[in-house]
Amino acid sequence: MPGQPISTQDHLPIAGIQDDVIIMTDGSVRAVLRVEPINFELKSQREQDGIIYSYQAFLNSLEFPIQIVIQSKKLDLERYLIRLESTIKEMTNDLLRIQTEDYVGFVRRLISVANIMSKRFYVIVKYASIEKQAGLGSITSFIHRKPSGPLMDQDQFTRYRSEVVNRANSIGNGLSHIGMRVSMLNTQQLIELFYSTYNPDIATEERLTEAADMTNGIIKSEEVSPDTNPQFMAQAAAELAATANPPTQPTQTPPPPSTPVQ
Repeated sequence: MPGQPISTQDHLPIAGIQDDVIIMTDGSVRAVLRVEPINFELKSQREQDGIIYSYQAFLNSLEFPIQIVIQSKKLDLERYLIRLESTIKEMTNDLLRIQTEDYVGFVRRLISVANIMSKRFYVIVKYASIEKQAGLGSITSFIHRKPSGPLMDQDQFTRYRSEVVNRANSIGNGLSHIGMRVSMLNTQQLIELFYSTYNPDIATEERLTEAADMTNGIIKSEEVSPDTNPQFMAQAAAELAATANPPTQPTQTPPPPSTPVQ
């Protein structure tokens, strides 16, 4: 009898996504910055030299490692076209409505015969405690292993998140001085980024639910215990206590912390 199929999530070093940061299975956290590039070729020679020297100074000022990722993928214009079509229904000017309908039809025909590609630039910032970083040099650190217990408690997560956000803000300020626009991805954008990266063929056809509407943990396989997420720690502890000391009268398990889980 064939065994249970292994989920792709079992091979990913991601334990969860919460409060705009990624929690890795090794106990570290990541923040992702999206960078809007500048058109270097349109700058004068003096401006180009200034950008190069500013970028050199930015790199020399770094006190922690960063990762730069360039992603090329097919441009998804479906949401843009749907928004235009909904606007057409509200137009009272017949000439403007006809022109907008022609424009939507032209774009739909264009994307049906040609692949319009877009490039996205990301900077990934990491934070891990000294104890976590000490073990990164061993060969076993390159092998993904599913965590057997809680990665961190809520206090640790709050501290780690604060540190990685401070680093992300430092990177954002440095790149902004060069003339680039930088924004940190929120929880919904992180989910969409990973979804489109690992599901490029169906990402344009099957839309994701908004993170605020999800009731289950984010980026978490069925086999992973809920206690790998800091937000479920109190609930798991309460349930364990209730099992070890069953009450004489029916009681209700205390609710989880009020902080919403995204």
